[in-house]
Amino acid sequence: MADHEPGSHGAVSSARRARPGLVALIAAGALLVALAGIVSAQGGTGHGGRGKGRSSAPPTAPSTTSPTAPAPPAAKPDGAPGEYPLEFAQVLAAIDRGEGHAALASYERTAAAAEGNGARLLAARAWAAASSTALRLGLYQKAIRAGTRVMELFRGELAAGTPIGDDDLGTLVSTYSYVGGAWRQVGQPDRARAVLEEGLALAQSRLRGTREALKIEALTRGIAQVALAQRDYPTALARSSQSVQRLEAVIARMPPGAPETASRWYSMAPGAAARSTAASVSA
Repeated sequence: MADHEPGSHGAVSSARRARPGLVALIAAGALLVALAGIVSAQGGTGHGGRGKGRSSAPPTAPSTTSPTAPAPPAAKPDGAPGEYPLEFAQVLAAIDRGEGHAALASYERTAAAAEGNGARLLAARAWAAASSTALRLGLYQKAIRAGTRVMELFRGELAAGTPIGDDDLGTLVSTYSYVGGAWRQVGQPDRARAVLEEGLALAQSRLRGTREALKIEALTRGIAQVALAQRDYPTALARSSQSVQRLEAVIARMPPGAPETASRWYSMAPGAAARSTAASVSA
């Protein structure tokens, strides 16, 4: 998730040193100001409604040449021996090491084996890791397929009355962000918005706490991006305002000397989306 935010490099660097999370707030605030200018220029009404609008062009497809994968680390309890662990921090670490393709294949194997054994929650976790990794590798159709399977598995478990822990609920909500983001990248804003709005409704009804608030913020910001692409400026402005408010509330609750892992998460979370949306506004 490590992306860089738009705006003055000096201001961002200073804010990053001053306090974790300020970079996120600057990025979201810049987006809000830009959207406010658009709505004001149109008399505060915008075009309204959902249209095709503009969709960002997918980035250049990643190389299909798979590097020689190093031996995967020993699996944690969620994974089979010899496979990559499914914890989110480990998913990001594998990508950072350049092992994303090898890890993706591992997650897919783990998911298929878990489904074959009837371990539906484990399968959902593995498909979520696959969706997250595929999205970061630019493999958007894979991200959509894996993420959609996560939703199907969790819906089935919820309908059956299976107890779902907070961590698994968080995984499900994050997957809505992955799938919505992938649909937006392939030029399907209507599908992206439907997925993100469904995820936001679920998150607001079930999630509590700081980490969960950031998941809700990500969905809210994603809807703002899609609404902007659809030229639904009032919705984009309203959702961006909510995003900024959530970030402000999270930053206000952060204790002094927050762990580096938390600092990195808070400061980087809105980076890619804010940059993309701000670029669309100024185009």
